[in-house]
Amino acid sequence: MTPGSMKMGALVLFSLALVLGCQGGPTGEVGFVLVRAENIYNTNELRDERPIDVDIVGRVTCQVLSAEPPRDVLAERSVDVEPSPSGGFQEVVLPHLPSDCDYLARFVAFRKDAPEVVHQCGVSAFRLRGGEKHWVTIQILYPPAMDPKCEVLCLAQTECAAGSICLAASCDLSAGSDCQKAHCYPQLVGSSCAANPDCASAVTGLSCIASMGGVSFPGGYCSKSCGGASTCPAGSACTGYMIGTSSTRMCAVACESDSDCRGGYTCQPLEQAESPRGCMP
Repeated sequence: MTPGSMKMGALVLFSLALVLGCQGGPTGEVGFVLVRAENIYNTNELRDERPIDVDIVGRVTCQVLSAEPPRDVLAERSVDVEPSPSGGFQEVVLPHLPSDCDYLARFVAFRKDAPEVVHQCGVSAFRLRGGEKHWVTIQILYPPAMDPKCEVLCLAQTECAAGSICLAASCDLSAGSDCQKAHCYPQLVGSSCAANPDCASAVTGLSCIASMGGVSFPGGYCSKSCGGASTCPAGSACTGYMIGTSSTRMCAVACESDSDCRGGYTCQPLEQAESPRGCMP
């Protein structure tokens, strides 16, 4: 590295500190840990559940972005995914990032047989605190999201278009925890399904419900349990009223009229006449 490039690197970090509102303390590192799925799951069982190959990823690009729009890429590194890494894990480290700032960590994984095809992606938000090394775990496992390059990033529902939800909208970085899945994803609550993967359960946390509380859901219904600290995604609401039980509650997709619901479902009050309405059988 030449003296000129070193000076430019220092200038970039100083500029980042100004732009991101960093406090100018020590820099920190962001470490990405790549976990091969076959090291934590039975490969054959996994393939039976998901119509994908868990060992098809050949290369991963790891990036750190500013948490504030326009979310520029501040550092990145691409690596070949080792088929049998030592201990089952592989590490990628991005150093020299200003501390006391909020960032997004994004990875994009590409196929072995078609390097231009995205196989999986993921993004989370975090606060890099003074001098720490922040770790992000990547499980080489999940199929790509509807946004295959994780380009529609968000930390608030207002950043997502109609019909999609911000999976990290309820997260508070100041509380010290990471905001997982910080990107917009299609609203799947209420969608038809035959099994959990149809609801993108690994990404959304939704399950495929065939029946609950003695009520059958024609064609399956993507939803999840709710109540207490467990909230429903934007565009849906929590109900137990229509399924005949007060102890079991689920998320129902919001609606204004029957025309908003798919076949076999009508727009009904979720708790009482004046409450929000949702599509239920």
